Amino acid sequence: MMPSKSLYSVAIHAGPRCCKRNTILSIIEAVKFLEENFGITMQIDKKIRCIFSPLNKECPKEKCLFYSKI
Repeated sequence: MMPSKSLYSVAIHAGPRCCKRNTILSIIEAVKFLEENFGITMQIDKKIRCIFSPLNKECPKEKCLFYSKI
């Protein structure tokens, strides 16, 4: 179930290739999964911001959940 939840999250937030966005989304899903299925609670910063936007020419900027005007 965990891989499918991560892949679903990546799919619904699809855009140009971005390994940072996909990794963050997968980690968020993993944290949710651990709490729901094993009672393991982990803290995750609610204001995750990407600093790599200037390095990715395909970054969708404001359309990305993690975009930050640096």
